[in-house]
Amino acid sequence: MESESNLHSVYGSWEMVANGYHGTMNLGDRDSTIQFEAGTEKITDISFDGKKIEFYRNSNYGSEYSQSYTGELSGEAMTGTFIQLNLPGEIFHWSAERKNDAEDQLALPTCPIGTDGAPNLRDPGIASVAQCRGACGEDCPSDRCDPVEHIVIPITDAQGQQYNCVYNNVISCLTHQGCRDHDACYDKCAETGESSLFGPCHIECNRECFVKWGDAQCNAWADYAGYVGDYWIDPDFDGVMLFSDPPELIGPIGP
Repeated sequence: MESESNLHSVYGSWEMVANGYHGTMNLGDRDSTIQFEAGTEKITDISFDGKKIEFYRNSNYGSEYSQSYTGELSGEAMTGTFIQLNLPGEIFHWSAERKNDAEDQLALPTCPIGTDGAPNLRDPGIASVAQCRGACGEDCPSDRCDPVEHIVIPITDAQGQQYNCVYNNVISCLTHQGCRDHDACYDKCAETGESSLFGPCHIECNRECFVKWGDAQCNAWADYAGYVGDYWIDPDFDGVMLFSDPPELIGPIGP
């Protein structure tokens, strides 16, 4: 089992590249996260023995899209591989370089996206160019999304100075696990370069939805008939998801 001092030695901010995607990894005592353009995800189950590091990346799209990482530390850099739970047998590569102390001290804190009560981005800037990922329906369907008040979340920087993250144009959209899985599946297809909804990858996503949830539910979630379809078919939903414009960092706050 790793010593506490070993684990603390990897705490801090790291510039990360995972399967070609660039982001930031923050390791610490309380919250550990990975942030990419599409959002922020939590890291758990971190272990480090002085050389080998292991951790688990919890996907915002569901546990089957979560990833298990292993790697080694050499100086101020890490390299390793990771697997994604829904892609057995496939191995991806990752690397990370530690941000220097000067950068950490001067860097502004990062507003959470999709975690700790923060909304997801309306437009996450992903390959599929789709919006409101996880909402049931195409993009941000007006018949299933309602505007809500802006959200303010306080955060602190490395020195304990408070800032406020302000999220504007917030909407609350109906969601279901079937919709979240289907959106995530479509997005993976787009990442491979398939843009047509009639391509084999997209068609397989549809088939998986039909098999697991049934034709009627999947077609209703697609929201082809709008309000009329929801009235007559009454599709299932298991909650709501919040979406907003990119957050605005305000501060520092107070003395």
